[in-house]
Amino acid sequence: MGAELNRKKLELKNEIIQLQDSQKDLMRTGRQISDDIADRDKQLKDLDNATLQRRDTLRRFNEDTYRALEWLEQNRTMFEQHVFAPVCLEASVSDSRYAPLIETIISTSSLRMFVTQCDADYHTFAREVNDRLKLRVDVVRFPKSLDAFRRPQPPQVLQEFGFDGYALDFIDAPAPVLAALCNRDSIHEVPLALGSIDNETVERRAVFKEYIAGGTRFSVSRGRYGSRAATVMTSQVRQKARLLSQGESDELSAARVRLRDGIDKLRDQATENEGKMKRLSMREQKVRNAHRDLEGQEEELRLERQRIAKAISKWERDKVHIETRRAQLASAVAEDKRDGQSQMQNERRRIQQQIRDNACARADAVAEIA
Repeated sequence: MGAELNRKKLELKNEIIQLQDSQKDLMRTGRQISDDIADRDKQLKDLDNATLQRRDTLRRFNEDTYRALEWLEQNRTMFEQHVFAPVCLEASVSDSRYAPLIETIISTSSLRMFVTQCDADYHTFAREVNDRLKLRVDVVRFPKSLDAFRRPQPPQVLQEFGFDGYALDFIDAPAPVLAALCNRDSIHEVPLALGSIDNETVERRAVFKEYIAGGTRFSVSRGRYGSRAATVMTSQVRQKARLLSQGESDELSAARVRLRDGIDKLRDQATENEGKMKRLSMREQKVRNAHRDLEGQEEELRLERQRIAKAISKWERDKVHIETRRAQLASAVAEDKRDGQSQMQNERRRIQQQIRDNACARADAVAEIA
């Protein structure tokens, strides 16, 4: 019985060790999964933090503008209303395909300019940044709101010519920034088309002074006198936008999807890993309970052995006691027997002596009588 208990205990102990090793492996796997998820989360945040990337681009493009931006962020309490950062940081393009077209229209100085909303803030900025810090940056204040800038033709006319929309339609930015761009670069008047259009029809009808189509910028001007013939100047659209945020490119979107898919898979792995850990923990608890049960049986067996050993020891002691008492009794009986024989002999001698004495007395009496 004891050998069987020890064998079972050893088997359970070995299983507990194996379960603990498996749990350690799962814990290491879980930590690795957590690290991988954290790494991908950081990459996602880096993708989302395009502003930091654009700020770095601005710093490399124009140091004065970047220094003016840092000063503004540290001294915003000096202004009555919000002063907007350089346009290249405030604006973004909803469709990245139009970013080079729009940056072709918007001047570099406009992309770097700061926009204020009241005269007091304009003067404060110019005094502190241009005069005191001696930084060569553009700051503007235009009283006209965005609603004041009307598109020259309705959407249906644009569609008839094959245009996709006005430059204004593809830019996301606060209204004061858009108004400033309309004022300086007329983004509300310049239609855009990614593909080619019928240039002759557009020029003949004299609808637009400037437009972009098929990767070319067209500037149309007319003489003030005579036939007022159209003069068209062309230039190539920028191959790539430098400052203006292009929104989220296809590559960036694909990278974001890959990262999120990877995170989802890792979270599934983490869930599966946690399930395995839970099952192993439950199994270990059952094995430990079984091991404790065997230890309880072993303790009962030990106590039973103690009880048996005590009983045997008592029996041995009682046996020795009985044998001793038996020997003592036998000795007493023998002694009593010896004592009885001695008394009988003495009595016999006494009686014999008495008979002899009686015989002598009788003889003396007879002699006397005689």
